[in-house]
Amino acid sequence: MAVTLATLTYKFIAKADKLSSQAVALQYKLLTTVCAQTFVPLVFVYIPYMAANHSAFLGLPAYSIDRACMQLTVCFPVWDAIIIIGLIKDYREGLISIIRPTAQIGQVETTWQTAEVSAIPLASI
Repeated sequence: MAVTLATLTYKFIAKADKLSSQAVALQYKLLTTVCAQTFVPLVFVYIPYMAANHSAFLGLPAYSIDRACMQLTVCFPVWDAIIIIGLIKDYREGLISIIRPTAQIGQVETTWQTAEVSAIPLASI
């Protein structure tokens, strides 16, 4: 189902004639990110659990897949965050600015200037 929806989305983005080139590039980047986010639970959750369940029914040795399922499930949120940070430029630049802050050039002094406003008192009108 996810493959079908991704294919249809790609097709409609390619056919869109009222989108700018920047909007099309953004849509492709978001589609790539969503596809990667769909791939992560498949690898870290669904495939290991399916392998553990089917190996028992088919009489195959588990090869410690049943023990690895818990660790892979724990890793899933971390890899999901890594994919988002890696594929979306704003998050990636934000992380880089946190890790490696830019050096401040110097101290800037701001001066404020105001203009006087005079008004006629209401009593003299």
